[in-house]
Amino acid sequence: MHALTSTPEVQRFLDLIQSGQSPSQAAKQSALNPHEAILIRKLAGLPVNSHQPHIPEKVAYLRSQGLTYKQIAQHLNISLSYVNIILQRHRKQSR
Repeated sequence: MHALTSTPEVQRFLDLIQSGQSPSQAAKQSALNPHEAILIRKLAGLPVNSHQPHIPEKVAYLRSQGLTYKQIAQHLNISLSYVNIILQRHRKQSR
């Protein structure tokens, strides 16, 4: 079993999360990459699936309104690769 070592980066990340900051913003401000942020949340017993409900529907709607993948990612505060995955699934379901 792994233990969570409280380095200054880890402590800053956890403090920012507790203050209401989104995990992705807290990771950036703490100089952590997304994988480290997920691992820290798991080890700290925090939820990892923090996406808003109905993200796939919102992504599909925003794309239908002409937004680019990058604009959608920024608007919903999700990764560009997640937008791509959602839209690939949406295209497969639409066939």
